[in-house]
Amino acid sequence: MKTFLKVLLLIISLSLLVSCSDDTSSDTVTNTTESTSVSSDEATENTEKPEETGGMGGTQFCRIHHADFHSTPLNVINYIGSEKFDEWRSHSSVPAEVADRNSECLYPNYHIYNLVKYFDISREELEELYFGSIGAYYHSVWNIDLIYSGTAEEYAEYFLDRPELTDVATRRGFIRDTKINIRREYEEQWEVAYGDLIVVPNISIHELVTRFNITEAELRDLNEVGSDYVKAGLVYDYDYSAIYNDDGSIKPLDESLSGIEQDALFCGIDDIYLE
Repeated sequence: MKTFLKVLLLIISLSLLVSCSDDTSSDTVTNTTESTSVSSDEATENTEKPEETGGMGGTQFCRIHHADFHSTPLNVINYIGSEKFDEWRSHSSVPAEVADRNSECLYPNYHIYNLVKYFDISREELEELYFGSIGAYYHSVWNIDLIYSGTAEEYAEYFLDRPELTDVATRRGFIRDTKINIRREYEEQWEVAYGDLIVVPNISIHELVTRFNITEAELRDLNEVGSDYVKAGLVYDYDYSAIYNDDGSIKPLDESLSGIEQDALFCGIDDIYLE
């Protein structure tokens, strides 16, 4: 009988240990996702977003605009100052009363256009934030021309074309991936040249090719993308002749162009803001 009781107590003790262990593990799950943008629903929900989406989620999701319309990159917030930004957000991100959420915007006042006007950010300053070292260019599409020459209504209308904007961001993402591949391949030289490992939009592929003496064959390997993406039109039609001569030598870098403009030549696009 004593033996039976000892066994029973041992079973109960083990069960309690397992139960406590399960509770502990569930409490120590860590979210390691780093957010680089703040969207309007975060004013009330304070939810963390993935690095490159920045869109609204949960019950406050805007169903008509692309996510870029209602998101603010952290470098813009830091430039303004978090307290000033929070003050602006507190009144601009209040959800509107709408009859149909499928056809009306919940946040007609929360977007970059209004933020730029409110804080009187110059085009030069905004472009530095957009194309700079931690700018949003690779994962957000801003119509900067409309910000400075159009109306808020025109700017909002532009972001109704959600699929095209997503495709543009995808194409840009592959250019960034190529630069990341170059950085990994030439890590030590990269650190010596640039002082850190950040991939900067305004450092062009042509500049990297010149600095690290990358051959065309090597660049093609570093720039390789799955055929499904190519067939779907989600990859730029790269023009290697913008970087290499017929004999394989590297063309001189046109330093009168910005890094973004140099990449535009390689990508075969005319509009660095919208394509």
